[in-house]
Amino acid sequence: MAIVVSHHNSDLGLPLGGPVLRPGVPTPVERWAIIKGHPVVKSWLAAKAIEVVEDDVGTAPAAPPAPETSSEPHPLDHDGDGHPGGSLPVGERGLEELRARYTQLFGSEPDGRWGEKRLQDAIDAKQAE
Repeated sequence: MAIVVSHHNSDLGLPLGGPVLRPGVPTPVERWAIIKGHPVVKSWLAAKAIEVVEDDVGTAPAAPPAPETSSEPHPLDHDGDGHPGGSLPVGERGLEELRARYTQLFGSEPDGRWGEKRLQDAIDAKQAE
């Protein structure tokens, strides 16, 4: 059993037959050892929507281990800041250079909506002719 508190702004029903957690109310949760493994409960814990204030032995649970740091950049870190997502400013992506090469090869400006891949594909196709 564990005592769990919800920090969400409305009621949260725990899956697997668990109780309904009311905001800010410490609630005893039987079968916590099973319920805490459910993916929804794991995501609520990670998002700090719920908090375990007492676990099976009557003390606060140990803090989860810190995520391992890796020397490899995240595969979705597009701007190099160490976090997934983001993009580089236009000047740093090489678009201006590709647009200039396109204009030189085709004699006209490329479509302003074209990204790096589309420009590079058009340039490669023209050079392959």
